[in-house]
Amino acid sequence: KADIALYRTNQFGDLLYSYLIGDTSTNVPTDAVENSDGTYSICGYINDGQQNQSSKDFFLLRMDDAGTILWENTYGIAGVPDAVWCMTRSTDGGVFLAGSSDDHGLVCKADAFGQIVWSYRIDSLSGDNKSYFTCITPTFDGGCTVAGWRMISSKIGRAHV
Repeated sequence: KADIALYRTNQFGDLLYSYLIGDTSTNVPTDAVENSDGTYSICGYINDGQQNQSSKDFFLLRMDDAGTILWENTYGIAGVPDAVWCMTRSTDGGVFLAGSSDDHGLVCKADAFGQIVWSYRIDSLSGDNKSYFTCITPTFDGGCTVAGWRMISSKIGRAHV
């Protein structure tokens, strides 16, 4: 079992508050952003403690500046390991997320209430290699660009965008 530990400092590094968020699962946060309305979004993955990694799903939560959780959602395909590694704000108050789903690159957009607007699993650029997205940034037209890596015969391959 692992909980999400959240700490907030001011511009001088003074600790303003700290919170632990969790349940009976292992919760691993991978990214956090401040939203344009002053709330915070945190994403990551959850593992229920089973040895089978296919039980892994990803989560997204939003909390206010006082540390109150406004909403939290868990996403994933049953029997498929899903994880998000990074996110960035979108222009409409939502977020873009990037990661992996069953060894395919995963990119999705959630609205300001955590509802998935769209989601794509993207195969590697060639063959049955494994792809993982680890970077995401918004684009000027309201979309996003993702980057990551792919595994080729158990060796790390070239990055792709």
